[in-house]
Amino acid sequence: MEEIRNVLLEKTEFLKELGYIDRVENSDDWNYTLSYLARDKGIAIEFEIDYRDFDVFVLITILEDGKLPDGYYMNRGNRVRVHIEQLHEDGKVYSGDWNTMSAIRKELKVPNEQKLLALIAA
Repeated sequence: MEEIRNVLLEKTEFLKELGYIDRVENSDDWNYTLSYLARDKGIAIEFEIDYRDFDVFVLITILEDGKLPDGYYMNRGNRVRVHIEQLHEDGKVYSGDWNTMSAIRKELKVPNEQKLLALIAA
């Protein structure tokens, strides 16, 4: 878990140069979430590692008063988080190779650390 966390931190450090200056980490037995906040833009980019399903998710999050919202997808009746892959599938994100993420999930069906590292690299 520590190696995977360190790889994610290393691969996402560039976000600080793009204005996502504040970083928040949350962890429990089954999940690790790394959030980069751009308080001036009112949004965050979050990376969630699901250790139960051995998967990685990337989300765009709307901040509430400069902080991460209380709810997961919804907060006070408003949608506050959306998966970037969903935005790509909906035709709202054009950059990035999000199809690679889907291909890795199909190819590496056996849940293990290598799957997580491949998804982080993608």
